[in-house]
Amino acid sequence: ENDDASSSVMLKSFTEATSIKVEYEPGIDSNDTFWTKYQPTLAKGDGIGEDIVVLTSWMAAQFIAAGYAQRFDTSAFPNKGNVLSSKADPPWDPGRAHSIPWAVGQTGIAYIPSKVGKKIESISDLLDPALRNRVTILDEWRDTVGLFMIDLGFDLTKATVDEAKQAIAAIKKAHDGGQFRKVAGNSYTDDLQTGEVWASIAWSGDIATLKKSVPEVEFVLPAKGAMSYTDNALIPIGAKNPRGAAMLLNHLYDP
Repeated sequence: ENDDASSSVMLKSFTEATSIKVEYEPGIDSNDTFWTKYQPTLAKGDGIGEDIVVLTSWMAAQFIAAGYAQRFDTSAFPNKGNVLSSKADPPWDPGRAHSIPWAVGQTGIAYIPSKVGKKIESISDLLDPALRNRVTILDEWRDTVGLFMIDLGFDLTKATVDEAKQAIAAIKKAHDGGQFRKVAGNSYTDDLQTGEVWASIAWSGDIATLKKSVPEVEFVLPAKGAMSYTDNALIPIGAKNPRGAAMLLNHLYDP
């Protein structure tokens, strides 16, 4: 919800209701860097100093499959049944025994109109030579490659490896030509805020927050289609207060 726990309405109300204080750290720049940093510790069966981690579905699935997530204490999380039916039973976590959606959103494009000087409406617009070295793409390749595939006219529900390779080739051509200033994780919002970057592939939740400090920033879903994402909360092995973590998630799911 917010990088500052002290101003989070949800966390503040949880502490008021339970007297449990929450330390919030926006420390995951990307799924891959998180895995590289913490997997060796988790593989030893050790905790990583966190009671909840929030990961995108594909990484959440990998995390659970490796045995790094605890089952929820359902007695502390009766509101788990409030999850959307469409999100309630993923094949990688039947019955949501180990994970629960924390945020659901879309991957599209964010840009600064005064810098760009025109409307951005497609991934192809990001390849305009006028934006050379002022564009960021996400290092979450599933989102970036997926958006380029949609822009090329491919149906992702029937996508082939060859079609993915065509999108990767288009990305490589633009990258080699200096179109992209950065390939980034969550830090892409910092560059939009400073004006170093004028346009970026972006996550809707980030831009909703960024608008508080950069009201001008616009978020658009390409006309040809966009990607969606679910970020999931999990309680890692070694968590010091798993029941408190489940209580926090229960508070989140209180209508």
